[in-house]
Parts: sequence; structure tokens; C-alpha cells
Amino acid sequence: MLKHVPNALTCLRILLAPCFVLLYLLNRPAAALIVFIIGSITDVLDGFIARRCNCVSSVGKALDPLADKITLISVLACLFIAQRIPVWMLLALTARGLLMIFGGVILWQNRIPFSADRFGKITTVLFFSAAVLLFPWHDNAALTHTGLALMLFALLFSLVAFGHYYRLFQPMLTQRQTNTNK
Repeated sequence: MLKHVPNALTCLRILLAPCFVLLYLLNRPAAALIVFIIGSITDVLDGFIARRCNCVSSVGKALDPLADKITLISVLACLFIAQRIPVWMLLALTARGLLMIFGGVILWQNRIPFSADRFGKITTVLFFSAAVLLFPWHDNAALTHTGLALMLFALLFSLVAFGHYYRLFQPMLTQRQTNTNK
């Protein structure tokens, strides 16, 4: 029974993304923030439970980063609509998120195991911290500027993470394709 809890939490996080967007668009930023924080907690819990109870699954490894990217894109869109981030930041982080989803699908199709490492986890922590500071639940310019700086740092770090993942998985994909073509 416990082995399904991490995947259930990940699925919950995917379902929370549209709830977050709806609350945000209905001008309920405090409620949206609570949904976002609950989603963030499920992100931490699903990984902790999966590792602690030795119930890491290939489905969970594929769904967890997908849930992260769905959350990221939802939050970015709302922050842009609220004029909390510039369009270039929305486009850069969304493109990176979509590229990571596409890369994950390719790895999954080629049966190459993957999961977030410290680069991905640091990027996620930076992004989630920046998002909380950028939520329109305050009128504090210092918090907003700190949030923008953290979001920029998350973007830069995500590029480092992307390069790291590319260097890590490209040889595996090349090897897999070479073996398939023989």
C-alpha cells in the first residue's frame, strides 16, 4: 500500500496546478499560495517516502519531473499575468521546462533511467522560493526585487542543470541508438 503513496502525491501535485491557476486568476492569491505550498510539500514528501520506503518506481521517476514542470509553467504564467515577471523570463523558463519534459519523454522511451540530481533540486528550490516572494500577497518592493533576483538565479542555474543533464544523458542516448541500428 505504501509503495503507491509517492505516485499518488505526485498525481495530486499535477491536479493542484489547475486549482492554483484558477485561484490565482480569481484574484485569490492567498488561497493560490496555500495550494502552491501544499504542492511543494507533496513534492518533498513523495521523494522522501519513495527513498525512505524503498518504493522508487520508473513511473514516479517520470511523473515527478513532469509534475514539477507543470507546476513551474502554471506559476510562471500567473506571475506574468500579474506583471511580476517579464515576458522574456516567462519564455526562457517555459522553454527550458518544455525542453526538459521532451528530454524526459525521450529518455523514458529509450528506457534510460533518470531522476533529478542536486542540480535539478537546487533549481527547484530556487524557483519555488522566488515564486513565493513574487506572489502578489504583499506590496513589499524589497521582497519583489529579491524574488526577481532569485528567479533570475534559478534561470541561470537551470541552464547549468540543463547542460549537466545533456552531458550526462547524451552518451547514453547515442549508445542506445548505435546499438539499435546494428
